[in-house]
Amino acid sequence: MVERLRSMSFRVFRRAEEKALKVLQSRLGFTPRYTNWLRQHYWLTVSHPQSVKLRWNGTDLSDRYPVKAYDASETFVACLHNVEVIGHPAVALSGREIIMENSLSKPANLNKSRLPTALAKSTFKRPRYIDQAIILTHLWSKNYYHWMFETLPRLRFLDLIDGVRPNLLINPQPALWQLDSLYRLGVDSVDLIEQDPGMRYLIGTTYVTSNLREIQISGLNPTVVSWLRERLSGPDYALPGHSSFPERILVSRRQATSRKIVNFEAFERALAVRGFTTVILEQMSFADQVELFRRARIVIGVHGAGLTNLLFSDHASLIEIFQPEKPAWHYANLCGLLSIPYYPYTASAVGEDVLIDIDAFTKQFRGLF
Repeated sequence: MVERLRSMSFRVFRRAEEKALKVLQSRLGFTPRYTNWLRQHYWLTVSHPQSVKLRWNGTDLSDRYPVKAYDASETFVACLHNVEVIGHPAVALSGREIIMENSLSKPANLNKSRLPTALAKSTFKRPRYIDQAIILTHLWSKNYYHWMFETLPRLRFLDLIDGVRPNLLINPQPALWQLDSLYRLGVDSVDLIEQDPGMRYLIGTTYVTSNLREIQISGLNPTVVSWLRERLSGPDYALPGHSSFPERILVSRRQATSRKIVNFEAFERALAVRGFTTVILEQMSFADQVELFRRARIVIGVHGAGLTNLLFSDHASLIEIFQPEKPAWHYANLCGLLSIPYYPYTASAVGEDVLIDIDAFTKQFRGLF
């Protein structure tokens, strides 16, 4: 079933990609370009891919579907000159070529970028000039998962190259967790430039990191994962006054627009008697989220960006809830890299939301709690 679903999703992906490419090339005259074609670059030190165990509904699929961490052996940072940034979500252009790593990840995302509108509005505007910059604003930069694993790692090469302190072009109205995570990486607020969606930017020198994760199977770079854990949740950030954080947590999606649990109150009560505390991550500071997941022993939640915080866990187990036939491998891969026990659970679909058979759920996982 998993193989059939993945084959189907790949065919859909290819059709969307081919359609987007035709729009780019024939109607707009733009060509998507990946920076691994460039010759001027700085090499990063990366590790080889590691095997990840994958289980689906209790079945070990490791032999049939060997998931691996992203092979980052070709990861590098390219140095580009005279790059233009326009629109919101931001698209980075080098001449008549789109810099995919900084903009869309894959051509199929062109439909979400509103590039034609951005081009029309920005053609006659005088650009703002930035001498040196790393672009941190893109289609998914305000999503917690994509910020952590695709955006923040663009700053990693600054640890390896002396004498470079570029500005950081960030999305409009950055969230507090974005700013807090940047400050933990040593970024000074004076280095940040908040993008104005109506402004054209011309960057003299742009540092573009090649893709830091495998997009299609959500594979993660193990070196990036280790770097994020060390820089964002190291011992210097331990909060001794927060020992009251619960060890068993149920992640709520009350403030989300989809994938909610329709019988959440009953599910919450059933887990509360087993020692679980409901948390609403949107109402917590970045520091508290890091410390919460560092101390957690069991995490239950519907697939969503909040589970990215498992990055900071030392000894947690994850029960991830999905809709039928909508598996996603983001957190299976993350748990595999961190040796975190991972248990997927398929709930019933109610539109874009899910309905949980509470008796069946508690029976299936009674050995855990």
